[in-house]
Amino acid sequence: MLAAVIANADDLVANRTSPVLRALRRDALGILDGALQAVDSEKLLDGHLHRSGDLLETDGLHFDLGEIDKVRLLAIGKASLPMTRATLRLVEPRETLIVTAGEEVPEAPNLAV
Repeated sequence: MLAAVIANADDLVANRTSPVLRALRRDALGILDGALQAVDSEKLLDGHLHRSGDLLETDGLHFDLGEIDKVRLLAIGKASLPMTRATLRLVEPRETLIVTAGEEVPEAPNLAV
C-alpha cells in the first residue's frame, strides 16, 4: 500500500504503463499523502489539547473542569467533525453544536448538527 490517506493510490500508480510515469506518480502521491497527514485537524488537535484529571490544557491555557458547571462544545466549518471527535475523547460537554456539510457525525450527548 502506497498511501494512508489516498485510498486508491496503488490503482492510480498502476494506471500508467510507463515505468517512469509510474515512479513519478508514486512520488507525487507520496508527497500529497504526507501533506494531507500533516494537516489532519484531528491529529493536530490531539497534539495541542491535553487533559490530566480535571485540568484541560491547550497551548499554555489551563481550565479546571471541576470548577466549570457546564461545558458546551461549538464546532463550525470544514474541520468541525474531526476536531469534535478529538475533543470528545477528553471532555463530555453538556451540549454540542456542530455546523458542517460533512457526513460522519460523532456520537455525543445532547448533540445538534
